Amino acid sequence: MKIRQFNQSATSTLRQALIFIFGLSLLQAMLTLSVESTNLKDANMVNVAGSLRMQSYRIAHALTTPHSTIEPKIVEFETSLFGAALAGLNTWYYPDEVSHHYYQVVLQWQKMRQLLEANKAQTYHDNLISFVAQIDTFVLTLQNYSENKVRFLFIAQSIGLVVILLICSYLMGFMRQRIVKPLHQLMAATKQIKNRQFDVNFPQSKDQEIGTLTQAFHHMAEELKQLYLEMEGKVNLKTQELAKANQTVSFLYNISQQLNVAELTEKDIIQVLDQLVYQQLLKSARLCFAVKQGAYRTLYSNSAWDHDNLAVTCLEINPSSQSQSNSVQLQVQKNAHVDMIVLESFAFLLGQALKQQDIMLQSQRMALMEERGVIARELHDSIAQSLSFLRIQCTLLKRQINLEPNLTAALTITNEIDLGVANAYKQLRELLSTFRLKVGEADLSAALTTMLEQLKPQTPATISLSYEINDYHLNAGQYIHILQIIREAVLNSIKHANASQISVNCVYDNTHHILIKVCDNGHGLPEVTEKQNHYGLNIMKERATKLQGQLSIANTAEGVCVLLHFPITKTEYSYGSK
Repeated sequence: MKIRQFNQSATSTLRQALIFIFGLSLLQAMLTLSVESTNLKDANMVNVAGSLRMQSYRIAHALTTPHSTIEPKIVEFETSLFGAALAGLNTWYYPDEVSHHYYQVVLQWQKMRQLLEANKAQTYHDNLISFVAQIDTFVLTLQNYSENKVRFLFIAQSIGLVVILLICSYLMGFMRQRIVKPLHQLMAATKQIKNRQFDVNFPQSKDQEIGTLTQAFHHMAEELKQLYLEMEGKVNLKTQELAKANQTVSFLYNISQQLNVAELTEKDIIQVLDQLVYQQLLKSARLCFAVKQGAYRTLYSNSAWDHDNLAVTCLEINPSSQSQSNSVQLQVQKNAHVDMIVLESFAFLLGQALKQQDIMLQSQRMALMEERGVIARELHDSIAQSLSFLRIQCTLLKRQINLEPNLTAALTITNEIDLGVANAYKQLRELLSTFRLKVGEADLSAALTTMLEQLKPQTPATISLSYEINDYHLNAGQYIHILQIIREAVLNSIKHANASQISVNCVYDNTHHILIKVCDNGHGLPEVTEKQNHYGLNIMKERATKLQGQLSIANTAEGVCVLLHFPITKTEYSYGSK
């Protein structure tokens, strides 16, 4: 594409044309204003000159009217003739013809005044027609002069308009040739660049602004072409790297999901070893567990292990740091270059899974031991004390029978033994219900509902539950403590309060601590707590201490209210701890 070359820049031509149009428009405006201003004076002169005819006739009429004075009318006539309106005729821009007729009117008036002063009324009337004709000629001359100025203004405005239109037409053609057409060519070239077609022939011109712009676009297109090619290569390389990284991340994520199971078996380990071999294009892989010093138990992937191949990469995995005999080692046989980061990440995930299994087994052992301790403490505080009481009563019974065969005293002791046996049996049933109590994962509300449903047949009272806390804040150990405290408090209300309503509320207080309230509308606490029931309250307080909280029991206006208040913590509690 070619553009015609010009010696003068487009902006200079446009600037000169606009200056010329502005000057011409300004000249026309000034001419119009000046003509309009003089036309206003001309109109006033025509009116004043026209009034001279009427004033002449008034003077003539006054001459024929008896007892009429003509002096005021003469003064009025001369005021109009020599006043400011007609005095401007002496200005340079009025033609000589207008000034000549004005002076003729003045000379003729001087003659007419002399006749008036000589009281020659008839002579004045005889010369009045010629005098009025002279005034008419003067008025006509003023009108012609004013009309000529309007015609001149119209012609000047028409010529200026034609010149402006010619200049505008030239500018339109100039703009089309020098600006619009090259810009259209540049737009077409930029569309090709937008479509990634960088081999574009730009219009060439060196003597105007568009030419400079064209050269800039040409250099920009060349640089964009180079940058695009470089970026395309980098993007392809990054895409391959990201695809590989995505495969690696997906592989490690799947491995972590497969290893994150409740019980990790050897079959699961062999499956992840097979996936490692497939993903990293390995010959084989195995996992060696140190059983004792120098002895290993090995798990192989399904790929055949070449025992003669000494090119083995080893990574240490230590799920337990107690001794070197518990160390684990990941060994792989590779074909080519292997990504060590992937192998190390795989070894880390596998080590964490094995460590988690060890922690889980240890927790289960500790939970079992603590649960046995709980059972022993519960038996000691309930059944053992009841049996001790029975042994004491039996000793008293024997002594009473040997020393004093009093049937009344023996019968009293026998009744106490029977009551103690009944209490021991009842406590044993309650302990069995306690130890059978189970809680699902993150579902304390359902466990409370189930427990309260089991207690409802033991009382005619209405038992209600309001649960407004989030199970996320609690672990399984806390579940058990909360369940046991609420169960013991509800049982106490059932046994001793003789209440018609028992309410259980689990809420947050204004300090974001957990507040549990068990209230009834019974007859309240007695002054002295019965000895056979003191251990129940002590166990409740011990459980509150395990929750790092406080337990309070107090009489209210309606009955008894048990308050458990403890903070939200992430402390791990074993299942059977108190």
